[in-house]
Amino acid sequence: MKDKQMMGLKKGLGLLKTGSVAMVLIAVVWALLAPAVFAADAKPEDHESGQVVRIGVLAKRGQDKCLQEWEPTARYLGSQIPGHTFKIVPLDFNEICSAAEREEVEFILANPSFYVGLERSYGANRIVTLQNLRQGNAYKIFGGVIFCMADRKEIQRPGDLVGKTFCAVTETSFGGWQVAWRELKQHGIDPQRDFSALRFAGTHDAVVWAVLGGEADAGTVRTDTLERMAKEGKINLDKFRVIDQRSDDAGFNFLRSTRLYPEWPLAKLFRTSDELAEQVAAALMNMPADCPAAKAANCADPTELPASACMPHGTPRWPVQGLRESDRARGVSAIPALVPDGDSCSHRCYSGNGLCAATQPETDPGCFDPKKARPSAG
Repeated sequence: MKDKQMMGLKKGLGLLKTGSVAMVLIAVVWALLAPAVFAADAKPEDHESGQVVRIGVLAKRGQDKCLQEWEPTARYLGSQIPGHTFKIVPLDFNEICSAAEREEVEFILANPSFYVGLERSYGANRIVTLQNLRQGNAYKIFGGVIFCMADRKEIQRPGDLVGKTFCAVTETSFGGWQVAWRELKQHGIDPQRDFSALRFAGTHDAVVWAVLGGEADAGTVRTDTLERMAKEGKINLDKFRVIDQRSDDAGFNFLRSTRLYPEWPLAKLFRTSDELAEQVAAALMNMPADCPAAKAANCADPTELPASACMPHGTPRWPVQGLRESDRARGVSAIPALVPDGDSCSHRCYSGNGLCAATQPETDPGCFDPKKARPSAG
């Protein structure tokens, strides 16, 4: 490239001696443009070949925490799938759908409510289900916890939240708002009408800090958030009280106030090849429990999501199809269908009346009582 530039300059100098100003200008322009011309002939990195694979991850605790937890997974995948470099793209709650629409990522790891919308609107297809590793156990289910400070003696039950300030993560946070919203509606509480103020802090940690700092009377986050922050030395669990605490699943050892739902799925977007998706799924399912990636993400090896465990959508209710009898026996609820016909993403399902089906009574067949459910061999 430099040789061609020098040739152009030498030619210009030679023409200068002959007095041809016009030819000198042409030669100089050629010398300056030569790098761009020849660079255009060079083959750019073929993104479609999958050499750079972007995994969008819902940054529920903020961007820095997201990268800390998931960048080792990207490096692990790169070591297992030759010819590919994986990159973690932290996404805020309001960036998930736009990232899919603009094809800014090849895979997305987000809550099941987002997945319902991504599947319907952008052709996403789940390939594995996250298993959270906590207290030495692997969990494929999660829920939400509604809490206040332990010294707030006047707040003991959901009805005591009327007239109080309440803090949640975002409107599109499944574990940090939507599942709690459902429970509040079951208790006859309309957040828009009955709270003195409803605020969204943006991350799960920020909700905890808001309640701890007195900026909100009560709040909600996904299960295991309080335990994580306590383990990190950030909070003292004894300072908090769980409102309407549930303990109807002996196998789930976290503080909670809501029903349980399937964990986050990792989904491939429509244009991502099935071959690459299969390689990613296989690599993740074979991830050793003691590898840096598993430890950083606090995850056990993900599990395949059976075809029967569908995440329904397209109807404004809380459907039950897709749950195995073993899940029902453990009190696991179906994923709420938050995407009615005509909406392009789950967060557009909201109305002044609340969640699409939050007003259904406890007789809703999607609400399982583990004490009444028939046990199964599965």
